[in-house]
Parts: sequence; structure tokens; C-alpha cells
Amino acid sequence: MGALLTLLLFVALSVLINQVAAKALMLTGLSEDVARFQARSVSTGTGFTTSESEHITSHPARRRIVMTQMLLHSAGLVTILGTGILSFVEPSGTTVVLRRMLLLVTGVAALFALFRSRRFGRALDRLIEHVLRRYTTLTVRDYEALLHLSEGFRVVRFEVEEGTWLAGRTLRELDLPEEGVTVLSILRPDETAAVVPRGSYRLHVGDSLVLYGKEDRVAELRGRPRGRPGEGARAEAQHEHAQTERQQDAEQQAYEKEKAQSARQPPASDAD
Repeated sequence: MGALLTLLLFVALSVLINQVAAKALMLTGLSEDVARFQARSVSTGTGFTTSESEHITSHPARRRIVMTQMLLHSAGLVTILGTGILSFVEPSGTTVVLRRMLLLVTGVAALFALFRSRRFGRALDRLIEHVLRRYTTLTVRDYEALLHLSEGFRVVRFEVEEGTWLAGRTLRELDLPEEGVTVLSILRPDETAAVVPRGSYRLHVGDSLVLYGKEDRVAELRGRPRGRPGEGARAEAQHEHAQTERQQDAEQQAYEKEKAQSARQPPASDAD
């Protein structure tokens, strides 16, 4: 039983190391999708040869993060394998082995559910970010603070897929700013990029979009279908953004009125 608990502990530590590495990469300016993919690639040893890895190997701080992650995972893998073997090969009956296998599967499922929890994920992200900022000397570009990403906004990159609402349309036709979404850049499959693209730019399947907007809205936009459901989602998004703009206008008017009243008030004179 002790060996089994040790195995679950090291699995949890392995996932935690992956989370820390992803957050550290995000603090250096990588988008959330790219940072998490590259951290997972390092931990599993697959996929790290993609072109996106060049953004890590050419950046000193990111390279240090990945090297540390590789070292920790290589040491932990040996421990996990050794502990896992000991959990099942020590003298025991078939019933005991089956019970341990059931406990292992249950424990891994519980850990998976915990790390998939949004509330736990947000709390863990805040803790990791606090520790990294306090105890490391990473050269970071704090895009999260600059773009107010902590308020539910995200910079997200994803590919345009076949059959989706985005494919085959120009940016002018999409009119994404009316939904509160800004297109920062477009990357073609041949790696040519359009930074701040114009309205006549047409999206094709395989193009990579870099968008800035509310996290839930960008996630919905990524898989928005063609046809009536897609147009309905578009109308809903535009209505929601219009309401947000009206609220912001009201807040701005109240702020300007308060500033004007403060300017008209005479300064208080000092008592003799």
C-alpha cells in the first residue's frame, strides 16, 4: 500500500511540474495554448520537434525552464517506474493485486478530475505565478497585465478548420470587433504572417489565428458551425458585446461627470 501511495504522489508531482513549466513559459510571453502544448510535449517526449519549439530554444529563459523540466521528469520517471513495479511484484495474491489496480485507477482518476477542475486550476495558476515572480529571475513580458487577461480575456491561437463559420470568409465579412474580438495576426501554413491584417484578408483552412477577446467567446468562435446555428451565435455575440459597450459608455459618462464636478469645486483653503 505504501508503494502505491508513493506512486500516486509522484504522478501528482509530475502533473504539477508540467503545470509550473507551462505557467513559467506563459510568463515569458508565450500564449496559453502554445505554452501548455510545449510543456506537455517535454513531459511526454513527443511533439517537441514542431516549429513552435524554435520559440523556446532561441529564448534563454524559456530554454532554462524546459531544461529544468526535462531534468525533473527524467528523475521522476525512473522513480515512478520503480515504484509501480514494486507495487505489483511483491508477494501477494490475485485479490490483493486486483485491489491495488482498482485503487491505482481510482487514484489517477481522482487526480485527473482535480487538475481538470477550473477552480483548482485558477487557484494553482495564481499560486504558481506568485512563486515564480517572487523567487525567479525570469526575463518576462507580462502580457497578462498589459492586456488585463486576469479579467477573463485571453490571447489565443488556433487553426481554422474545415466546415467552420470562419473558413472562406474575409475579416470584413466576419466583423469580429462587433463581437468584442480583435484579430492580432494570421499565420499561413507556409509560415508567412499577416500582422494587423486588413479587412480584405480571407481566411482559409489551416490558417492560424491569433485572437484577443473574452475567453469563452474566443472558445465558442473556434468551433462555431456554418449555417443558421453559426449566424445565431454571431447575433448573440454581437448583442452581448453591444450591452457591454453601453455599460462602458455609462461608466465613462459617470466618470467624466465626476471629474467635471471636481474641477468646478474651489480648493479648500487652510484655516488660519
